[in-house]
Amino acid sequence: MRNKRIAVPGMAVLCLCAAANAAHAANTYYIDQCMNYQTGGCWGWISTPEETASLQATLQLWGWTGSRYPDASAWAQDFVEQCSSTYGSGGLDGAYADSKGLVVFSGHGSQGELYFAYPHSGDCQFGFDANGRLGSMSGAQAAIGMWLTCRAHENFAGFQNQWLRQSLAFMGDIWLGANDAMNAVVDTKTVGSSPGLPNAIAWLQVMDSGTRHPIAVTMSNSSMADCWIVAGSAKMGDNVLNTPRGGGPSCNQGQPIYYWCAEYY
Repeated sequence: MRNKRIAVPGMAVLCLCAAANAAHAANTYYIDQCMNYQTGGCWGWISTPEETASLQATLQLWGWTGSRYPDASAWAQDFVEQCSSTYGSGGLDGAYADSKGLVVFSGHGSQGELYFAYPHSGDCQFGFDANGRLGSMSGAQAAIGMWLTCRAHENFAGFQNQWLRQSLAFMGDIWLGANDAMNAVVDTKTVGSSPGLPNAIAWLQVMDSGTRHPIAVTMSNSSMADCWIVAGSAKMGDNVLNTPRGGGPSCNQGQPIYYWCAEYY
């Protein structure tokens, strides 16, 4: 595999050789919210705060449709690619995480990994690379990923095998307020004469607080130039580029060439 990286202050641009479903799932959402880690049965870790109720309420107010699953109803299998056991057993993404345009996870995480509070069929963990193919294969509806968890894209991990249009995450440890995710999405909506911000800019501006290091990754099927056009245009609140990319890999197949660009603090 050949990698090429061009770095400039405050952002990085990377080309990656990395496949064919078309879908139209604009203005839909899927949220897994994990909180009770201390007694949920998986890890015994400190519990995490509620971070997605206000986000869901805002999306519903805008006319979006979808579901939010907290704690025991949030399963690792919700994100696992279901087309083949190659990606793990019991995958359900075609009915859950990869069935909606915006997919959100809130809870504990690490580099390229999501940790669930409650076990389901003995599973408590989801690995992006090993288990996930969001935006392609089964479902193929996910367009934007929002990862309200520590280190999901640290060292540019976690998104390379997903076929998302954008992935909004963090590269270090975080602690979020109840309305941070909502505020990042609200800022993408035009109100009166005040234009909405692109998803990437809104994410970075809202989430760049204290020791948090937000990152916004955008993907393109065609070129690096198109990648930056999408990064500067996609706005959830204004319904701009909320649809999946299409052209992703089929089951058990590798990805075609694609391009990605990242902005981060």
